[in-house]
Amino acid sequence: MAKTKWEKKLENLVISVSIGERINLEQFSKKAKDIEYDPDHFPGAIYRMKEPRVSALIFSSGKVNCTGARHWDEIPIIVKELEKKFKEGGLKPKKIERKVQNLVVSANLGYEVNIDVAATELDNVEYEPEQFPGLIFRVKDPKCVVLVFTSGKINVVGAKEWEDIDKAIERVDKSLREIGAVME
Repeated sequence: MAKTKWEKKLENLVISVSIGERINLEQFSKKAKDIEYDPDHFPGAIYRMKEPRVSALIFSSGKVNCTGARHWDEIPIIVKELEKKFKEGGLKPKKIERKVQNLVVSANLGYEVNIDVAATELDNVEYEPEQFPGLIFRVKDPKCVVLVFTSGKINVVGAKEWEDIDKAIERVDKSLREIGAVME
């Protein structure tokens, strides 16, 4: 099968950042502006960046989870913004490490899918139409989940590398074609 170039859209890029030291969130939230901290409701502090529009969940362990990025080139901007915020809050991290944790990508297979056929013929899927209208397809390699809808639209969740997205889509496409679940 010739390698297909899927039209994909990055919907959310989740990155983790670590400063390698503990943070006293009580003190930090008092010094740094725009930090929400209410330990009775959530164990971390929340910093909502305006540009790029990203939410950063800051934990006392020195780890930060950032969600909402939509472009790869936003990663260095996010890290710089966090670095400024840490300094504002009285922290001087020696080293800031970052890592992509999850990509959420939407795409279109280009054909409608007979989800009932896929649900009965494939082993690595779940389909509970009363709870969720899509087929949950668990891809083993690369490890991620592809949500497949009757319209042929899909969401790939859990991949950590952009290259893994195409591999996952190809595996789903191949599986659907092999069992005759493609409605063209």
